[in-house]
Amino acid sequence: MAIFSGILAPPTGLALATVYQSRSGATYTPDGSGHVTVTDARDFAALVGDQGWSVISVTTSG
Repeated sequence: MAIFSGILAPPTGLALATVYQSRSGATYTPDGSGHVTVTDARDFAALVGDQGWSVISVTTSG
């Protein structure tokens, strides 16, 4: 099974939040640079496509 990991930056209006919750109910805590690491491809697609998050990097393996 493939392993997915994406690093995202939130839209400017969300930059001060400490924890973000995806539509699936998963929560993501920003690192020191304000980025979040998303390991669910569906959450990644929803955050980028529906909510306007910026993609920093994407890694897949397997």
